[in-house]
Amino acid sequence: MRYNAKVAPRDQISAEGGVRGYTQKDLSRGIDLETARRLREDEGRDPYWRAHLGLVRAEGAGAWLTACPLDEGREIDGVPLRGRPKEEVQD
Repeated sequence: MRYNAKVAPRDQISAEGGVRGYTQKDLSRGIDLETARRLREDEGRDPYWRAHLGLVRAEGAGAWLTACPLDEGREIDGVPLRGRPKEEVQD
């Protein structure tokens, strides 16, 4: 499928200018925006999935992805699980 068929009219590229002056980020942005729009407007989708989509797009929703880990002693799989006797789950 061609690029102009995947993006909104405002992000389409003219035949005269070509892709000169565009970065990969610019081109990907157009596809990402149009895909997100189609996902939001799909009425047949599960309302819970659509709510989830809205939440993950909220301002700061992905901030934890770039947060530096802290050594606060609150690890989930840290010391409490070490040294536990191994038990067989099945015979």
